[in-house]
Amino acid sequence: MALGRYVSRVKKTDLPPVKISLNGQPVDPKEIRQKNQVIHSLVVPFQGEATLEIESLKQLPVYVSVSSSFREKFSTDPEKRLARNLNLLASIEDRNGKPAALDALKLGELYHVRVYVKTSQDIPFFFLNYGIPAGLAPLNVELATSADTGAEPTEGEGDRRHLLRTRGRGHLTHSEVRSDRVLYFADQLPEGFYSFEFYARAAQEGKFVLPPTQAGGMYDPDIVATLPAASVQVVMP
Repeated sequence: MALGRYVSRVKKTDLPPVKISLNGQPVDPKEIRQKNQVIHSLVVPFQGEATLEIESLKQLPVYVSVSSSFREKFSTDPEKRLARNLNLLASIEDRNGKPAALDALKLGELYHVRVYVKTSQDIPFFFLNYGIPAGLAPLNVELATSADTGAEPTEGEGDRRHLLRTRGRGHLTHSEVRSDRVLYFADQLPEGFYSFEFYARAAQEGKFVLPPTQAGGMYDPDIVATLPAASVQVVMP
């Protein structure tokens, strides 16, 4: 009988003696979940800034731990998605220019890889290192870069002052295509927004690691940006 009373007491689900409000609006007590006899949890979704108030309804202290998570909404414009200083954004697209599903790349298909770089300063001895997953084979054709520097045009440039687009080297002084990476180098990369592009074919079925992408100044460790590693999977079409 004593054990029965103990179990009954532990399973008791009385709500804690507190009043909770979000931005001045009371939170439904039914949203509070009991973890054990003394710990309760509450998930409060909100957008933008919010004020969470917790008031004890008894002469007892209330101990609170708060954790938060967020999901950032990105613009579809890659230039707007890149902020200041040096920033990177990479995408793998299908032949129609749509973002490819990295967990379902089709064996034998050709994909367009783009790496966007935005810098708010001139970068001497710039480098970009894009690692290639083992299941993809980069093609040493149609290496490209485009740039929007905002600079005044030199003689003969005309309307290209807003979008300096060249097939091949452009501002680059050197580029390499290896089996495991694609490399770009520039003695001087002016402030602006750039797109580095190449093609790769899904050549082997399986799941592979997409290595980190890194860019920056070769001799200035303070100028660096890195995209974290990811995973890709090549499947039969």
